[in-house]
Amino acid sequence: PSGGGPHGEVGFDLPVTFHLQGERGEQVPGRLSPDVLVAFGAPPDPARREFDADRLGAPDFVLEVLSKSTWKRDVDAKLKTYAAIGVRECFLFDPTGRFPVPSLQGYALTKTRVRRLPSTRLANGAEGVHSPLLGLVAYVKHDGGPSHLGAQAICWHDPATGAALPTYAESRAEAERAKAEAEHAKAEAEQAKAEVEEAKRQIAEHKARVARLTR
Repeated sequence: PSGGGPHGEVGFDLPVTFHLQGERGEQVPGRLSPDVLVAFGAPPDPARREFDADRLGAPDFVLEVLSKSTWKRDVDAKLKTYAAIGVRECFLFDPTGRFPVPSLQGYALTKTRVRRLPSTRLANGAEGVHSPLLGLVAYVKHDGGPSHLGAQAICWHDPATGAALPTYAESRAEAERAKAEAEHAKAEAEQAKAEVEEAKRQIAEHKARVARLTR
């Protein structure tokens, strides 16, 4: 569940492992699983199954999708832990809009401070939060469905181009369409190959019959 490019690693549901100093000076192991992480400069590895912050350095950016069972921990203890290991930005998103916190929050983190990022108004009227690290503005879009099913999607706006980036669901749908088209093209190619082979077989049989008749 990871990928990336020449500028770093992007991971989805990729556990982050680390050690923090305990009260007695001992190294205490820890593990957190952000829904999205971005680590600039980290070598991309599609086979990676966990992100070792002790070896690779902490991710620069993490996104946590709040749930009923974890939201209180996410907005308090998790933020402090991310700050302690060196994460620089953390965004929190509630897809249901049912928790007593804003649906979208962004925080700038240092090892000693957690600072709420201010909201900003986009040209389309949406209220968003600017990520200085990513150079993008996150905002919430409602899809009109039942709130208990997660009727809100987090979207990203690129101020440099004025364009909205596709949502995860949109990107996944596009990937599924591309996959289906590739499979269809492959099936057509295999069918065409089979038809060529059948034509070759028929020609060979015809030649053999002609040869027998002309002996």
